[in-house]
Amino acid sequence: MARKKTHKKTKKPAVKKEASDWTKIKVTQGMWNAVFVVVAAILITGLVAGFASLLTSLPKQQLAVPQKQTASKPIGEVASDTVDFITQFMVPAGVDVKVVSSNELSGVYHLDLRLSKGNNTINAESYVTKDGKYLFVKGIDMDKARAQATPSPKAAAAFDAPNTDKPTVKFFVMAFCPFGQQCEKGLEPVFQLLGNSVSWEPHYVIYDHYQGGSPDYCLANGTLCSMHGVAEVNEDARQICISKNYDAATLWKYLKYVYTSCSRQTIGTCWKDAAASAGIDTSAVESCVSEHGIQYLQEEHALDKQYGVRGSPTVFINGKQYNGGRAPENYKQAICSGFNSPPKGCSESIGAATASASGSCN
Repeated sequence: MARKKTHKKTKKPAVKKEASDWTKIKVTQGMWNAVFVVVAAILITGLVAGFASLLTSLPKQQLAVPQKQTASKPIGEVASDTVDFITQFMVPAGVDVKVVSSNELSGVYHLDLRLSKGNNTINAESYVTKDGKYLFVKGIDMDKARAQATPSPKAAAAFDAPNTDKPTVKFFVMAFCPFGQQCEKGLEPVFQLLGNSVSWEPHYVIYDHYQGGSPDYCLANGTLCSMHGVAEVNEDARQICISKNYDAATLWKYLKYVYTSCSRQTIGTCWKDAAASAGIDTSAVESCVSEHGIQYLQEEHALDKQYGVRGSPTVFINGKQYNGGRAPENYKQAICSGFNSPPKGCSESIGAATASASGSCN
């Protein structure tokens, strides 16, 4: 049997490491461009940090305004000393610092500086006290700043509904408007908290002759329409019938099922699953829609006109329109502002409030 050849690994001679020699590194133009940006940052940061350090390191009594003015030096001498200081202590070696122009400004010397290295140039300005002792990286013209400033907007006043013993919440939606469903999702936890201490009234945004009165969007010869199609109008009618014939708890169970599990494409059958989950008699709803659906939708359309409603969602609390955030806590605070005597639930939090809401179907 042939013997298997083996190979001995030869140990490579150790390479003697040389001491680091930065002079052998070739600095490309691209590398220097990046470094030069850092130099500018170092200059600005250094000036600011240096000034802050001076302020914090001085004894408190030295920060007081002196009774006698320190003798001023000629502007040329101060400018020259400032360039020497920046060159020696503020920027890396090889950066050329020059004074482009100088003048006296409001009791100090103002210097326009130019820092350069090769083809790279940075312009900066600084201020120096006339005795050449203190260097400031930047000055702010407060008069100019005041003239150009835009006053900060005042915080919007908290919503305050007219008070009553039992607040009424009218919320106008389209059954499949995403913003309307956002509104319902915000109100439902408030119902769970406050229950029947509030009167909950769902209403619906109905247009006339939308899309020319097309049967794809409308009922009753084009006079009762909705933005998301005729399936939405039919669902609006079903929800009206449920709200008129069942209590608020049943209504909210149904609404929650619809906005979490149904779509306008599936609502023709899905609504029956929603009804079953809430204990609603589907035959009774169908009869209500058949007998009263058109009348109820016409009443909704008239109510839209009365309240000036054109978009979903639109919310009124005790008759006052609410335009705030749509998180449950937002709605809770707004509704609770309308009680003569707020119930215990008003002191409980149901999450964080959000900024004012935007977005509607109209």
